[in-house]
Amino acid sequence: MALQPELHTIELSHDKPRLTGPRLSDVGTVPSATEPSPDRVEQGRFAPGNQVAAGRSAKQAIRRPLKDALRRVEDAIRDAVEPSEADVLVADAEAVCREAMRSVGAPSILVLAPAVRFATNSVLAGHLTNKAAEAGFTTEEGERLLGMAHQCEQQALRASTAMLANAKALGSAKPPIDPHKAAFEAFGAPPPAKGK
Repeated sequence: MALQPELHTIELSHDKPRLTGPRLSDVGTVPSATEPSPDRVEQGRFAPGNQVAAGRSAKQAIRRPLKDALRRVEDAIRDAVEPSEADVLVADAEAVCREAMRSVGAPSILVLAPAVRFATNSVLAGHLTNKAAEAGFTTEEGERLLGMAHQCEQQALRASTAMLANAKALGSAKPPIDPHKAAFEAFGAPPPAKGK
């Protein structure tokens, strides 16, 4: 009978014995006899014209400005420098966009583009409303800023309508989150019956 190597070992961690599983480094490598995928080049990157990464560049093009601003904000915070106001707004828009995409549940570019517009205009509307409050709502500058905020709100509403319509037309991967149903499920109560 051949001896089998032990799959689990006991190691000390924080002065307590812990059961640990096998590590990938314990397994080693196995040579492969299969042909390399035609979708990849020698270095393992995707080959031009493959179908695996189809549509990826369009999503990157839409999200790139948001990602770049988010990176600038993170760099400024790491360097203990005050990030620019525009970068903070774009980083906030990225957070709103990410949450909108999560709640809709449709990863399509047709949903992402209106989600970016919705997030950007929503954040701008809030920012302009705050600036109008600082200037005074009854002043000329305050009224001008408030008018711009209302225009951003209208654009955000149009973009959210387009986002939801596109998600519905595409048949989203998961249904939108119903906060009332989630609360009922979290606390164990059944959801209310329709019409009551």
